[in-house]
Amino acid sequence: MKHDKRNTILFNIAGLTLIKLSFEDHGKVYKHIVDDVSKYGEIKGADREYFLTEYYEDQMAEHFGLNWVDLISVILTELNLAEKYTKK
Repeated sequence: MKHDKRNTILFNIAGLTLIKLSFEDHGKVYKHIVDDVSKYGEIKGADREYFLTEYYEDQMAEHFGLNWVDLISVILTELNLAEKYTKK
């Protein structure tokens, strides 16, 4: 399953550059995405772009005008990590 790398690039920019996630928390967010996309069974041969694209589409991000900062922010809240990255 090969895809362009658009969502991988945008996910990394949003998480590491804009939100300034630690590498550990960036990994936790990505694992959450993989777990969500894989909830109905193992997906063999899927690469990082596959999981990110599926998650982006499952969340109807384009329809709702959401970007990766928005999606990551929701996941951080679900993982109880949002407070760490909230600007005061």
